[in-house]
Amino acid sequence: MVAANVASTIAVDETAAVDEAAAAVRPLSPAASGAHALTSIANPRKAAPTPILPNFPFNITAPGSIPAAPSPKLSAGRLPRYHYDTILRGIVRRPRAGVQRGCSRPAGARAPRVAATAWERRGLMERLSQLWSEAVAFMAPRWLPSLIVVAVAGLVYLVALMVLGRAQQHWVTRTATQLDDLAVRLLRQALLLSSGAWAVWRLLDIWALATAAQWVYAIWIGVLFFPLSRFVGDLLTALETEVVSRTSTPLDKTALPMINKAIRFAVIALGIVLALAELGINIAPLLAGAGVMGLALSLAAKDTLSNVIAGVLLIVDRPFQVGDRIELWTAPNETGSWGDVIEIGLRATKIRNPDNLVIVVPNSQLMLRDIVNYTMSGQDIRLRIPFSVAYESDIERAKSLLVDIALGVEGVKDDPAPVVIARSFG
Repeated sequence: MVAANVASTIAVDETAAVDEAAAAVRPLSPAASGAHALTSIANPRKAAPTPILPNFPFNITAPGSIPAAPSPKLSAGRLPRYHYDTILRGIVRRPRAGVQRGCSRPAGARAPRVAATAWERRGLMERLSQLWSEAVAFMAPRWLPSLIVVAVAGLVYLVALMVLGRAQQHWVTRTATQLDDLAVRLLRQALLLSSGAWAVWRLLDIWALATAAQWVYAIWIGVLFFPLSRFVGDLLTALETEVVSRTSTPLDKTALPMINKAIRFAVIALGIVLALAELGINIAPLLAGAGVMGLALSLAAKDTLSNVIAGVLLIVDRPFQVGDRIELWTAPNETGSWGDVIEIGLRATKIRNPDNLVIVVPNSQLMLRDIVNYTMSGQDIRLRIPFSVAYESDIERAKSLLVDIALGVEGVKDDPAPVVIARSFG
């Protein structure tokens, strides 16, 4: 009898394992007798797959000495089946005794379905109990401070609302101005945002989420500037209604919407910059990039910006208003066009001339010309009326006749008297 130890130390294909075992036995046994000696090793191409044997010694008998019954160690029914390290419901199964860990299954084979044993169920319950204990240990020192934070935030918000309500009842309603109403509304929004953000920030800090708490604080800073910008816009609108309408300040309803939008945008931009700084983001490159972009845009839209700036100057300086009759005089050529102003915009001004035509003049060109405002000049104005006479006419007599004709027109005053000036020969 010849003994051979076959060990499965590496994971190979089951067909290759059977071929290697047959090759190891073939020199020791003839072809006719060797087939009977290996009857316990089935051909994987014709039968069910047989797993690679772990470290199990077995005997292979020589020809002529085959026992009547196969050896128990060679019986396929008693060979230990595959056992893999499987994860069942979060618990790693312990391999059986005598089975090598880590041996891989043949290609295409599935892991055997093994019902959970009592040991596995007991291990699962122990694991769940351990997780519950860890969760309770983590939450126990934190739930009470969390409740206190929520209660304090809600109490502060309710008390502040009560105080604002009484102030609005006893003080705000007795005044005619709308500024105090706007202030109360801003305070309510700010209190709601502040109390909510403070509660969330403290809860995240208690539950060991420092990074999230920093983000919440930065977002709160940025969001808080939105109601502030709205308050500034409403404040400017109230100033327009209650202050500007009673005075002769140039900041009228034409200029105030533009200033309102610019200030609101500046407030929101300030909030975003502060939020980014709170997160540790370097805003210097952003500001530098914004400056470069602004320079490029200013160069590209030079004419448009010049018209806008000229429009702002017209609104602030107020050389004329809507409804005034003006004349745009060109000094070198001593010519001009006149009409009634119907609209003053940021880019251009619209004038209706005596022919009922609307002339659109860019503000930058308007600022370069002499503006004659007949409406602001008072009730008395001087008119220039050109006349032509023949060369052989008496100039002095022509002047006297023109003065007499002008004095005979209704509405022409004799003090100062009309004047006739001979300018050139045509």
